[in-house]
Amino acid sequence: MGKNAKKEAQKLGFHNLPLTILYSRPKEMKMMFNKYKPDTAKHIGNYMKTIDPSFIETNSGGPRSNTFYLLAEQAKLYVELENKMAAYNIHHAENHVERIKIYSDNPEHAKEIAKTLNQLWEGGILPYLEPEHFEEVFKVGREELKSKWDELLGAGSASSTISVRKQDYKICEKCGAKNLTSANFCIKCGEKF
Repeated sequence: MGKNAKKEAQKLGFHNLPLTILYSRPKEMKMMFNKYKPDTAKHIGNYMKTIDPSFIETNSGGPRSNTFYLLAEQAKLYVELENKMAAYNIHHAENHVERIKIYSDNPEHAKEIAKTLNQLWEGGILPYLEPEHFEEVFKVGREELKSKWDELLGAGSASSTISVRKQDYKICEKCGAKNLTSANFCIKCGEKF
């Protein structure tokens, strides 16, 4: 078995490097053995491989909550991506939220990771983040959610402007959760509509 990215990062003292926390969500989820892997982990890993051929990745957890540990030792970059369920249906990427901890003494790494993830979304990621999910799972408010993206992408840039997506919602009579009108089941409690 290869090296464990989390243990290597601890051994090398990477948790003492400056920390940037970014909140995100995957656009797609891919089943890997008994776990789902978010596309965000794949894209961050691809970026890290381009700057450091010694890149290693490990993960822990299960399908509803897991953490990906990504280490680029030569580039002095370590990332912990926590992926958690924010709603009932595990199979849909929009029901997952992420906290991405970026440890590096080079601020350009955090900017490149933010840029990489932002480019996955037409018009940028911010319109696709549901603040209610992040408040519930990570206890982070709307302003904190947005401010780090603005800082890393450049405030006022077209890709960092929050806009309201035009979507209709229906409210679950059982739990009160907001659901897309096209949903057949509540995303929070699973009640059939």
